[in-house]
Amino acid sequence: MIDFSSLRALNRHASISVLEQSKRRRVWLDVGAHLGEYTFPRAAEDASLSVYAFEPNIAIASQRFGVLPNYVMLPLAISEQDGFAEFHINAYTMASSLLPFNPTGLANWIGGEKKRVEQKVQVPTIRLDTFLNRMGIAKVEYLKIDAQGADLAVIRSAGARLIDFRRISLEVQLTEIPLYEGASEKNAVIDHLFAAGFRLVSVERQSHDQEENLTFERVGPGKARMGDLRELEGAVEGSPTRIVTPEGTWSYAAAIPLTIPAAITAEIWVRIKATVLRGEAGFGLLNGAGTAFQDRSFLAAGSEAGMIYLEIADAADLAYLIIENSTPDGSRAEILLEEVTALILPG
Repeated sequence: MIDFSSLRALNRHASISVLEQSKRRRVWLDVGAHLGEYTFPRAAEDASLSVYAFEPNIAIASQRFGVLPNYVMLPLAISEQDGFAEFHINAYTMASSLLPFNPTGLANWIGGEKKRVEQKVQVPTIRLDTFLNRMGIAKVEYLKIDAQGADLAVIRSAGARLIDFRRISLEVQLTEIPLYEGASEKNAVIDHLFAAGFRLVSVERQSHDQEENLTFERVGPGKARMGDLRELEGAVEGSPTRIVTPEGTWSYAAAIPLTIPAAITAEIWVRIKATVLRGEAGFGLLNGAGTAFQDRSFLAAGSEAGMIYLEIADAADLAYLIIENSTPDGSRAEILLEEVTALILPG
């Protein structure tokens, strides 16, 4: 059992209100953060963003304690079990991992001569779902994972809470023999996230083409929950409609009013079926003030209809389904809108 009051004490210079207000703020999680090389500058630039960074190497983590009020460094490892685990501290600190090296994989790794385990220590571990539930975090905008071979285990630790993540970036190794024993395989990662309602949106090679950074976005409720979706009465919009956007990226082409009964408290999705005939189209759920999207996705031109799922975060503050031009060069997009359906997922 992990005492969260002690985690607050470690970051005593950080604003406690950041922790207590996590339900209302944009939340990022950085697993295997090191010094937060990616997420720390973003938190410094954006006070509306709350970042929870996990780095089990206390010598590294302590360098970020209390530096920013919206950047909370936690000296924990994310694992599939709450408790403690052996952590391998490497001379090249960014290679430290819960997993041991595969000797053959290390010998064949370009740059492997810099990687040497100096110390094995016991570190506290926590599941992602445990952390989210205890901290009262409802949604996570972005999860960045660099767990040195254990990235899929981090994903699995989210359990049923994986549906509450919007965007996920992680690493996979491409070498025939893995660098770490039991390291995540690319196909296993993709299969797991596809089944959970995510799509792969970006692939970036690194480490002399020995690794890839994969980025996924959630586009639906996932295969396991799809059969539980129920249509709201009267929610299907008429016959197919042809829409041609104005020129200019992000210009609005259509605004469809959406009204959800206030009595509904279950999870609600909007399903959009459309064929983009040319260009690229964006679909977003606009808030009442017209200042932000609750959820948003994009569809490029193709010969067949595509299906998009957008989640309603706050039905009381929902105004329109916006259809916009997201073509990179600003040329017009043409869309055949076939269906807009509100769906409820009973709890």
